[in-house]
Amino acid sequence: MSEDPSNFSYGTYGDVHGVDFWGPPQDGFWNDCLPVSDRFVEPLFRAVLERAMETGRVSPRLVAEWNSCTGWTEATTRVQVPPQDAQDMVEALRSLSRSDAAVHCREADVQDILRCADVVAEFLATRLASGFALFISRS
Repeated sequence: MSEDPSNFSYGTYGDVHGVDFWGPPQDGFWNDCLPVSDRFVEPLFRAVLERAMETGRVSPRLVAEWNSCTGWTEATTRVQVPPQDAQDMVEALRSLSRSDAAVHCREADVQDILRCADVVAEFLATRLASGFALFISRS
């Protein structure tokens, strides 16, 4: 990971895929983006899935579709995220514990996974609070 503790992006050698979370375009440009490497997405989303199963809750739709390779993961462009789906994701990310994340870490440190969860949750929550549209895409 880079020295920036909020940088979870992909792009280094062998790490070229991930998930991009997007705010709305501004003046026709898509500049508001939080790229997250699969190195972090995989353990993070798996922890969310497992936590949902353990607590008897339904997984957030964004994570369930990622897991089943359906919905937004099949799109070739950005897909708008309904506000409730984004809110469900925020709540799921904020409820993760160290033990939830620890069993899924391979390439990333548990603390990095939890920091990533916080960064993604904050990105989504601040845009939701402002009434902005949110989007998601595979990279």
